[in-house]
Amino acid sequence: MWASRSAASYYAGVHLLVVDDQPELLDMLSRAFERESYRVSLAGTLAAARASVAADAPDVLVLDVELPDGNGVDF
Repeated sequence: MWASRSAASYYAGVHLLVVDDQPELLDMLSRAFERESYRVSLAGTLAAARASVAADAPDVLVLDVELPDGNGVDF
């Protein structure tokens, strides 16, 4: 039951892919998500995101809208 579990244990092992072209933001988000027990992968471009998805499909994508090689919404 959700109420009996902490958020950290509930989401432990959920794989997030965070895609953003700003290294500072990637660092901040990865630390915040890892603190909540998510498994986090990072990408700075859509090309890197595509490769990451092909190698190890994430459960959740967190995408920047404007990336150097395309639009996160279109991805």
